[in-house]
Parts: sequence; structure tokens; C-alpha cells
Amino acid sequence: MSAAEAPPPLVTVLMPTHSHATTIGLALDSVLAQTIRDLEVVVIADGATDAVVEALSAYPGDERVRVVFRSKSVSRGEEARHEVLLGCRSTFVAYLGDDDLMLPDHLEQMIDLLADADFAHPLPVSVDRDGGLFWYATDLSRAECREWHQHPGRNGVSLSGVVHRLSAYRRLPVGWRPAPPGSWSDHYMWQQWFSTPGLRYRTGTRPAILKFDAAWRADFSDEERRAELLDWRQRSTGPGFADELARVATDALRDFGVRAQLELARAVDDLAETSSLAARVPELDRAIAELHGDVHNQHAEINRLRDQLEQARTERDEARSERDEARSERDEGRRERDLIAATRTWRAHEWASGLRPVRALLRRRRTDLAVSEQA
Repeated sequence: MSAAEAPPPLVTVLMPTHSHATTIGLALDSVLAQTIRDLEVVVIADGATDAVVEALSAYPGDERVRVVFRSKSVSRGEEARHEVLLGCRSTFVAYLGDDDLMLPDHLEQMIDLLADADFAHPLPVSVDRDGGLFWYATDLSRAECREWHQHPGRNGVSLSGVVHRLSAYRRLPVGWRPAPPGSWSDHYMWQQWFSTPGLRYRTGTRPAILKFDAAWRADFSDEERRAELLDWRQRSTGPGFADELARVATDALRDFGVRAQLELARAVDDLAETSSLAARVPELDRAIAELHGDVHNQHAEINRLRDQLEQARTERDEARSERDEARSERDEGRRERDLIAATRTWRAHEWASGLRPVRALLRRRRTDLAVSEQA
């Protein structure tokens, strides 16, 4: 029987991967160990590193696992996710990060929730780096929670753990696409879901995913991250784990409740202080009006001084202009007098030059008379 003729699986699990070579095998193991066996896993290798490719090649063969290799996308392989879902034939779609784990009954829990919903996720908890749980307070069955998620920077639903109907996905206006710079890929997708009318949502009451936030483990080595997942994976398959996890989750809920109550008390105190300030608004308004009047008067004085300065500059420039003009007239007079004097000297010289022949004749005559007298 060809793949097209084979009956479609009940669930398709999408697992994007890029560089978590030491944990992807454990994540795959947790999917294949689900109580629901009728599933397929599509690993989207988004520009996967050589180590990831090697880890996938060495993974024990299972006909339910398929790998889609793609060059590195601009984000997290959203186009490849959409491409896979366009060709998908299953009823439900689930997601798991390559460094997270599914508890054995995760898909079973979520499909039960989807009996009267289109989009479901388990109790939203993450594993702290110290082994405790951190709870994100949200309930997607409430419209105000979905509205809360529409704001940038607000997200209580991780990719790992979400399960939705494929038919509901195909009602979305776009589907998976790269998120704008500065936005989370999954949050950008959930915003599209939550703004599409007519869809139904459920949030579980039990943890069913072990989410290991990479941002909290930025200083962990690959070996440390694998050791952490391996420890939880072994514990999750042991007897009594469900009760142990419920206890830890209860502690997380209690801790969150205490912190929320303290923050609410601080908010009430801040509000009381604000109310006290509100009673002083008329007094503050008068003080502001007085300050405004002082500022207005200071501006008027500054403008008056500025006008005086400008007038003084104008008078100074006019005086400089008059002085320069007087200097110019004086220099012109000097030049005229020098020219006249030079002209008179020249004329006198010329006149004296005209008398030279006469003087020479008189000298010769005087000489001749003197010679005649001596004779």
C-alpha cells in the first residue's frame, strides 16, 4: 500500500530542530512512547548543524518518523511547517521542541480536551534550572486571557504542548509565517489564532509537557542539558511520577499565588498613594500655575534683555559703519592732497627744465665778457 493509500495517522507531531543534537533523540523518544500510537513525527531540520544531522542519522529507525531537510530560514522554519501542514492528512497537529519532553499521556489528554475545542494546551508550567516548576497564569477558555496574549511581550503558551485540529488551522488567514524582528515565533502564531473568530480553546489542569526554557540555561553545556533531560525522562517513566509532578506543580501554584497576592498588595498601596496625591491636585495645580507665571515673567524679562542687546548691537554696527565711512573720506582726502602736491612738483620741475637753455646762454655770455675785459 502506498503512502497516499495508507490511512492517515490520528496525530502529526511537528518538531523543528536546528542545533540541539544532544537532546533531540530524547525528545523523539518521548513522542514515540505516547499512549496514543497512531501518530507520525515530522522533524523539520531548519539548516540543521552537522551534529544534528548525525544524531538523526544514528537514531533507531521508526517508520513513524520523517525528516524534512531545509536550508536555514530567516527565522525558525515557519514556511516548512506550513508546507508540511498543507500536505497533512491527520485530524490533530501537535508540537514539541527538540529540547523538551512529552509525558506519556500528553496527546491523550489534549485530544480529550479537543472533543469540544479547536486549540488546547496543558497546564502551562516550565522546569526551572533548579528542578522546580514555574507556572504561567493563563486559561485560554477565557476571552480576557486570549486578549491578554494579543499584546507584545505577553505569552503564557509555549510551542511545546500545543495541540490543535488541522481543520481549524486551515481556517486561519495565513498560517505559519516568519515573525517580525523582535517577536516570538510561537507568540506571533498564537496572536493569529486568537484573532480568528469562531474558534474554541481549552487549557488543561495537569502538566503534560516538561518544558526546559533555553533562555534560563544559556550557560549550560550541551552535555549538561542532555543530563538534565535524561534525568527527567527516566523519572517520568518511573512509578509515582504523576503524583510527584502534581506535588511540584501544586508548590508552583502556591508560590505563584503568594507572589501574586504580594504584588496585588503593592499595587493597592501604590493606588492609595496615588489617591492621596489626587487629593492634592488643586494645590499642585496652583503651584504649577505659579511656576508657569514665574516662567512667563522670566521669559518676558529674557526677551526684553534680548531686545536691548539687539539694539546695542545695531547701534554698535552703525557707529562702526560711520567710523569706517569717515576713515574712507579721510583717506580719500589724503590721496587727493598727495596727488595735487605731486602735480605741482612735476609742473615746477617742468618749468625749471624750460629755463635751462637760457641759463646756459647767460653763462656763456658772462664768460665771453670776462675774457674780453682781460684782453
